[in-house]
Amino acid sequence: MLERARAGAAEGLWIQAERQSGGRGRLGRTWESPSGNLFASTLVRLRAGDPPASTLAFVAALAVYDTVAPYLADKAPQLKWPNDVLVEGKKLCGMLLERYEDAVIVGIGINIAAAPDIPGREVTCLHDAGAPKSLDAAMLVGELAQKFQHICDEWRNKPISNTLDKWQRNAHKTGTEIKISREGANHLTGTFIGIDINGSLKIRTNDGAVQVIHAGDVEIVRNIEE
Repeated sequence: MLERARAGAAEGLWIQAERQSGGRGRLGRTWESPSGNLFASTLVRLRAGDPPASTLAFVAALAVYDTVAPYLADKAPQLKWPNDVLVEGKKLCGMLLERYEDAVIVGIGINIAAAPDIPGREVTCLHDAGAPKSLDAAMLVGELAQKFQHICDEWRNKPISNTLDKWQRNAHKTGTEIKISREGANHLTGTFIGIDINGSLKIRTNDGAVQVIHAGDVEIVRNIEE
């Protein structure tokens, strides 16, 4: 997709891989690619007046949420900052956004048929979470592309608060106890109090201070229900 972007490919292009030999996650981590799962990337061309490019992470998260939720009627997914999708607290998908000039490449991996073994993380797949065994990547990618386009249009044409509010309605609740791991910095724990207009995470630490987090890995320590 990066090669296509450099060559001038238009927004809306999707590329799906049946298998990957060099999948990557955040911070250069290896992304396992078991057969039967969805591996796809799309391209967004930034325009004058668009919201911050970083907020496309919320577009991607919402697109995946809206795509998989109908297949999990009794197990509603939950979003975790900024763009993880969880089912019963287990990671269902991974996303990676990379920018090249005015192009943002959105890579999305969804566990459909297999849940990779990732040390220290609970992982699930759609089939294990109750989705029909007939559901496959070829079926899901078309739905994902439609959902992504719809939410991307809203992101671009409506106030960014519309996208962020929708994300927060489907995410871990205000008051959830979380831990943030940051590269080269001390870990932070606190309670989730929301996200700001740029999509940054806001937490209240144990001493009552409010901190704004722009990057880091979030772990839910204690979930709550409203």
